[in-house]
This record gives sequence, structure tokens and C-alpha cells, in this order.
Amino acid sequence: MQAGRQAVLDVRRTLRWLEQQGYGPLGILGTSIGSAIGFITLCHEPALQAGAFLHASTYFGDVVATGLTTKTVWEPISAAGVSHGDLRHFWSPISPFPYIARLPEAKKKLLLITARYDPTFWPEYTHALLAKLRAERVQFEGMDLPCGHYSLGVKPFSYIAGHRFGKFLQKVLAK
Repeated sequence: MQAGRQAVLDVRRTLRWLEQQGYGPLGILGTSIGSAIGFITLCHEPALQAGAFLHASTYFGDVVATGLTTKTVWEPISAAGVSHGDLRHFWSPISPFPYIARLPEAKKKLLLITARYDPTFWPEYTHALLAKLRAERVQFEGMDLPCGHYSLGVKPFSYIAGHRFGKFLQKVLAK
């Protein structure tokens, strides 16, 4: 919890510095856990006009409790008697889902690139996040690639995602 909060605060301080240096408009990119940090920052930070995220999920606790690559984190937590639901609740402040309601009025630009066969950010959680964005009438663009969590970082998927990120940010942040 503390590390997630600190990460958002660090990003916000960096944005202040960029503004002082004369940069803007500003956008943010995030991948995996960085997408959660970036998403939360986007929801709270007026200086950000856009966010582009690789991998998206509902709650941090969902990823830890169900993800293939987070089993070593989840096993001792569950052995201590913490349920998936408990973890979702405890870590909700560092999760994207609770902050979606802040986005419709902010009119920020949003791009989500997801992996169809992701064993870390399960597709069912990604779909729930996208459904919540639609229900809250948040404008967003999405791209779903036929790969997994880590294969999204290798070619050709990394090239496709990188190109899409670049075009999106160029379009929405152009002065």
C-alpha cells in the first residue's frame, strides 16, 4: 500500500517539475503494475491529459490472487488466512477500479492495450474493467492483441503496441 501511494506521489511530483520546465500537455504510459500506478495518477492529476496503458485489470488484489506470475506472492498471503475478497478490499486504494468514476467529467483521453491470453492480468478482469469504463461513459480506445502478458513485450506485439501508443499520444497531445 505504502509503495503504491509513494509511486503515485512520485509521478505527481515529476509532473510538477515537467510543468515548471515548460513541458505540456502531458500524458502518461504504464505497463503491468505501472498501468495501475499510471491509471490512478491519471484519475487524480489535473496536469495529465491522456494515459496509455499496456495491460489493465480491476483490482491489484485480483492480479495477485489469480495471476500465474504472482503465485509466490499470493501463497503466503492466502496461507495466513487472507481471502481473495479480503485482498481485493485491502488493496483497493492502489487499484484502478475504484477511481473510474473520476474520469467522465475530466474528459481525459485513454488507451488500453490488452493481451487476450494473459495469465497474469486475467482477461475476465480486463473485460470487467472495460465494462465499468463503458458503464461510467468513459471515452477510451482499446486494442486487444492475441498474445500473453510477457509476449506483449516481444515482436511483433511490442512493435504493434509501441506504434499504437505513439500514434495515440501524438494525436491527443498535439498542440
